[in-house]
Amino acid sequence: MANRFGSLERSTLREQIVESIHDAIWRGALKPGDRLLEADLAEQLQVSRAPVREAIAELVAEGLLIKKDRQGTFVRSLSTKYIVELYTYRACIEEMAARLVARSANAESFARLEECVSRIQEAINAQDQIAVLRADFAFHRAMVELADHGELMRAWSNLGMLAVALLAGPIPSPPNLVELHQGIVDALRTLDPIRAGWFVRHTFLGERFLKGYGISEATLASEVPSALAAEITLFKDM
Repeated sequence: MANRFGSLERSTLREQIVESIHDAIWRGALKPGDRLLEADLAEQLQVSRAPVREAIAELVAEGLLIKKDRQGTFVRSLSTKYIVELYTYRACIEEMAARLVARSANAESFARLEECVSRIQEAINAQDQIAVLRADFAFHRAMVELADHGELMRAWSNLGMLAVALLAGPIPSPPNLVELHQGIVDALRTLDPIRAGWFVRHTFLGERFLKGYGISEATLASEVPSALAAEITLFKDM
């Protein structure tokens, strides 16, 4: 069987296995609905089954994998409703984070975010899609951390890697990814919480969201409750 997970290089076996599964999803080697067998993972990664079991449990708790009774463990499948729920929820979290950062940011805060933007550009220049995703993830994590709101950070952490690994992974990064993130930094620099929050929310939703995930308006209307769909279409023409 071909090895879909790559080599292990980080601190603990459990962390290395979690990272390998994330990478496999980002590279498309594991797709939504794929079944993961503990014994096969252990064999491919050349580790015992105990850390594999621990890693799978962590990823199930994270929401990236799901366990089905008497069937096994699978990469979470994506429905249109689930994608919209996840991204509208994340948009709410990051909109609030942006408002808080706009009220409290200093030169050090902006330097940290600018460094994250530079890392996105470096990853794009290197044509390393996994590095792009990691840099993108690091930017958004930094922004939420700078909000200095413990419960907001907890909520974001519970879905951050799921959103990046499961939803961003199979889909190419938009060509203006650097501009989008620089735009967030510039909006935060205005120190206007309403403008900053709106800009962040707009980067998640609207026409770019629909095109990025291949969701037609007809599909949105038929598979997503109208009140929730309106959160997407509200930004469609902005």
